Amino acid sequence: VELSRRFAAGYDKLSDQPDVQEVFNELSIYQDKLTALHLKDQDVRTIGEYGKFRTFCRFLTHLIIVFFTFPVATIGLAWVAPIVLIATYKAKKEMKIAKAGAPTTKDKGLDVVASKKVVVGGILVPLFYVLYLGIGILIAELILRNETSKLAEVLRWAIPVGIAIGLPIYLKVGLHAGDKMRQSIQSILRLQTILFSSSVATELKNERKKLHEKVLALVNKHFHEFDFPERVVNFENEQKFLSSFTDSM
Repeated sequence: VELSRRFAAGYDKLSDQPDVQEVFNELSIYQDKLTALHLKDQDVRTIGEYGKFRTFCRFLTHLIIVFFTFPVATIGLAWVAPIVLIATYKAKKEMKIAKAGAPTTKDKGLDVVASKKVVVGGILVPLFYVLYLGIGILIAELILRNETSKLAEVLRWAIPVGIAIGLPIYLKVGLHAGDKMRQSIQSILRLQTILFSSSVATELKNERKKLHEKVLALVNKHFHEFDFPERVVNFENEQKFLSSFTDSM
């Protein structure tokens, strides 16, 4: 983060320099390629550090995670989908209003989206909880309305209590499963490029190496403007150097 801050500050001072523009244009093209392939710079940086077998095992592990989390996540997400859709709609409306006469990023309403979602979600969650609880009680009553056994009497209060206690727990588990599934799908998309498109992976690896050298030379040339305390002789021990820039673009 600190490297990115200093580099961005230096770029503001040197953005009209041809060599700086050239490097940043190449960084943008490189980042666009990563985005199109669902990759991160860290993925390119670590190509070759893991063997094919280990990479395939990671790929298979994420497939298994998706397989087992999909049913739980899908049902859980279906329960919360109305809340998410309504909160997102309200937040976007607020953002459009905030953007009306606002020059800065903050005033444009990007921060309004998150705060509005929290406010709307805080109102909708208890309302939908009561709604789902009421639906559960109604369904239980319809099913058991002609039953007079002791079991039916027990179920008439056990089902609402079960829904009241179990629904929040299930939704929490479902959301967690959905998050794990999302992360695994992203990993699958990244790993499949490394596994099944070796020529593309090699090309990106070579491109990253050239960019690494150009960024290093640029920082050494303009290290005063980049607010670095001294010239950077070698970044081999700072393997995340380029990642800090591409990840912040």
